[in-house]
Amino acid sequence: MRLAFHKGVSSIKRLLAISFYFFLLYFFIILFQTQIDNAKASHNSIEDMKYLPSGQFLKGAALAYDELLADFLWIKAVLYFGEHYQTDKDYRWLYHLLDIVTTLDPNFQFPYEFGGVALGFWIKDVDHSIKILKKGMINVPKTHKRYWTIPYFLGFNYMYYKKDSLAAARFLEEAAKYHGHSSNIPRLVSRLYVNAKDPEIAISFLNEILRSTKDKTVRKDLEKRIKEVIVERDIQKLEQARDLFKKKTGFYPGKLEDLVTSGFMKEIPHEPFGGKYIIKEDASIFSSLVPKRMKVYIK
Repeated sequence: MRLAFHKGVSSIKRLLAISFYFFLLYFFIILFQTQIDNAKASHNSIEDMKYLPSGQFLKGAALAYDELLADFLWIKAVLYFGEHYQTDKDYRWLYHLLDIVTTLDPNFQFPYEFGGVALGFWIKDVDHSIKILKKGMINVPKTHKRYWTIPYFLGFNYMYYKKDSLAAARFLEEAAKYHGHSSNIPRLVSRLYVNAKDPEIAISFLNEILRSTKDKTVRKDLEKRIKEVIVERDIQKLEQARDLFKKKTGFYPGKLEDLVTSGFMKEIPHEPFGGKYIIKEDASIFSSLVPKRMKVYIK
């Protein structure tokens, strides 16, 4: 009888163990299904954001809760981007969301910066990237520590995507006015102005930066860059005179001094590094100490 009793207890324990196992299995199945449903609901709620009205309408409807609603929609915008970055790469409503956020809270800097980079670099929607960044330049306080990034990314868009050196230089020049800007901006601005055939502005800009800094290393670098731009400016002037000479005579000058004796230049410019300007047999003009011309190289 005692043996039968122990067998009965053992059977009950096995039954309880099996029941507990199935209970855990059922629990995890329910938990997993709930997570799937929540993910679907989250996805649907994110996609439903496309039905939002304009930011101006919501600004009036939100009464005194503009910034609170902006924060909520900013989170939705980030989730929207992340969701589609991992799936179908369809970001068609991202600009709409960011436009609403920045209308509800115009001083909120990061959506402009994020939108400028995401729309331009990842999504290749450069026009909307430029639009959101220009909106940021109007609304974000210039005292904000990262204000400089807004004109900076605008300059990048015009340089890299629009191939507009002059517009790029002007936005980057604006970025260089504010504390915290990237140290490579002055060098890049000077190259862009040279690319735009406007080296005088580059020289003026670099001189302004030079006057505003006392750092010896920075000053030395700027002084060298100013001389490089002067070389490029002088070569451009010499090339213009050379082409006029050929137009009048039918051939290029054998030496640069011919440009002076024929009246196309008052004098040959002084090479700022102490070298001299030379015209080759193929009529190209260069500095004896600065063999490479200034250009912007974009990989």
